[in-house]
Amino acid sequence: MKKYYLLLILILSLGLNSCLESGLEDLPAFEDADITNFNFEVRWKDATTGDFRVYGLQNIPTIDTDNNTVSNKITVPAANANFPEEIRNAVSVGNIVGYCDLSTAATIEPVEGAPKLGVPGNFSSSVKYKVTAADKKTEKIWTVNTTIVSQ
Repeated sequence: MKKYYLLLILILSLGLNSCLESGLEDLPAFEDADITNFNFEVRWKDATTGDFRVYGLQNIPTIDTDNNTVSNKITVPAANANFPEEIRNAVSVGNIVGYCDLSTAATIEPVEGAPKLGVPGNFSSSVKYKVTAADKKTEKIWTVNTTIVSQ
C-alpha cells in the first residue's frame, strides 16, 4: 500500500510542476532612486508594565530631489497618556528611530557611519544613505539633516 502512495505522490509532483519558461511578459525595471518620505519615532520599555512602547514623532520633511537632500523638522508633542513626560523630556536627535519611503523596489543602505534605519540612532549631524533603484544601475547618495523642536 505504501508503494501506491509513493507512486501517487511522485506522479502528482511531476504533473503539477510548471515548466513555463517563455512567453512571459517583461516587467519594467524601475530607474528611480529617491527618498519620498522620512519619519521618526521614539521607542522605550514601559517600566510599570514591561511593555514595549512606540510613539511616532511629528515630522515635516522637505525633500529636494535635485540635490538629493532631506531636511527634517521634528516636533516633540506634549506629554499625554501614551507619551509620558519623562520620555518626552529624553527625546533627542541623538537617540531616535528613523525610517523612510523609497521609490518603487529601491533599496537603501547607510554610508559614512550613518545610523541604520529602523533602530535607534544618532541623527544629530548630517547623515548619508545610498539608494539603489530596482534596475541596480541607478544609485544616489542622499543627505539627511534633522532638527528637533519641542511643542
